[in-house]
Amino acid sequence: MKSKIEEKFFKVFITAIILILCFAMLYFSANSLHSYFAKSDEQICQFSNSILINGQCHFEFNRAISEKRNILLFAGIVFPIFSLLLLFYLAIILKKMRKNE
Repeated sequence: MKSKIEEKFFKVFITAIILILCFAMLYFSANSLHSYFAKSDEQICQFSNSILINGQCHFEFNRAISEKRNILLFAGIVFPIFSLLLLFYLAIILKKMRKNE
């Protein structure tokens, strides 16, 4: 049987890891949404080292820009959902550990 100190350390360790993951995902999500809404196509073009012609990206890179925007939007929506699922999982783990005490 594990001692009480080991169990408490395990709870704190698991809680810390899950919370750090949640905050990291929420930070990345906020960054992605900010990039999606705040940056113009030209800024994304410059960021991706694409060729600018007359202030616009070369036509070959237009698809790459729309793909980058889709990825940013996807990350901005999906990562908060993952972090909520992780928090829910954390609540279940802590509830089971409490019942075992």
